Amino acid sequence: MNKTIILAFLTIGLSSSVFARGSSSSVFVDPYFSMGALSLGGPSDINYKILDIGNDITGASKISWGRSFGAFMGYRFKHRYNVGLIIDYTTAKTIFSEEGATAFSFYFDSESIKTGKYYEFSGGFSGLAFGPAFYYTVYNGGKFNFDLGLGILYATKVSYFEDKTYSTIGSTDTAGLTQHAKSISGTGKGFGFLLGTSSAYYFTDYMGISFDLAYKYLKSNSLTDANGTVIDYIDAKGVKDSPSIPLSVNLSGLYFGLSLKVEFDIASSSSSAKTDAKTTEVSKTSDTGAGWEDTPVAAPDGGTGPSIDELRDIKKQVQRKWNDLRNDTSADAQKTADRYRRLYDVVTKLEKDWDQFTPQSKAAKVEKIKAIINK
Repeated sequence: MNKTIILAFLTIGLSSSVFARGSSSSVFVDPYFSMGALSLGGPSDINYKILDIGNDITGASKISWGRSFGAFMGYRFKHRYNVGLIIDYTTAKTIFSEEGATAFSFYFDSESIKTGKYYEFSGGFSGLAFGPAFYYTVYNGGKFNFDLGLGILYATKVSYFEDKTYSTIGSTDTAGLTQHAKSISGTGKGFGFLLGTSSAYYFTDYMGISFDLAYKYLKSNSLTDANGTVIDYIDAKGVKDSPSIPLSVNLSGLYFGLSLKVEFDIASSSSSAKTDAKTTEVSKTSDTGAGWEDTPVAAPDGGTGPSIDELRDIKKQVQRKWNDLRNDTSADAQKTADRYRRLYDVVTKLEKDWDQFTPQSKAAKVEKIKAIINK
């Protein structure tokens, strides 16, 4: 019986952060790649069979590492909460052989000893899994962010294969290798979970990269062959346990890797009118008077008005204001911090639509934002 399952954390790569991650709400797609140091499973694990083979074959090497490719896709809200779906494909395999000038002895799924000059074994497994996941942003440090998360995995298909052969002549003995070849294959399903961390750096408001570290517990159920028969564990000598137990594959272990953070701001407005409405709300909340357009301000030079670079500098000031308050747990500080958070969202939206505004409108908005910051 075989088992296998999938995933990696790597982990896992998720998204969640505050101001270096665009607005408070966004859709994200985080593709990742990770490597996992696999734990040795129970007494029916395929690795125990490989270790048993190692008593005769000096080059026998167990399956120690797994590779995972996948993505975490979902929705972030209130800057810190990330919910979504993990899709993961994991694969792991080993291949080893021994060749000698003189014949050597070994077991070959039989209690009788075989002799030959060449022995070869290859085995591996792969699986496709998916499941819900939740990540929470513990630290929001501008462009640096740290998340903790939990995922539940369901492996819809786990595949296992084992091929081995030997020759009494050597590795060039095609006929002999074909004659003695033996194969085992099976499929199954499985469940598991992962606990992961993600340390991310954002290059822009909507793209970054992270280092992911996760512990995954993941095993398949009983593997079956093409006829639906459970595959029993058989040791290198061809002996089954009594009572027989299914062959298993263990994908539990510590996984580490990299993920790309890509976000899409669904909170941004497609029209200047919606942007103005939001900025007016923030302006009033901050006690700066009426709406942004109540007091038009002419562009200083009568030309294009404040540049996008000036707006971005203001955006950085808003972020610094929030950073100064984020660790203060007092009610007043948290209230003010929330205003800066909302103002940051507003400036982000203005930045996207900046070319749509008239020079006078740009100047008016910049003055209003400055008034809020300096209040």
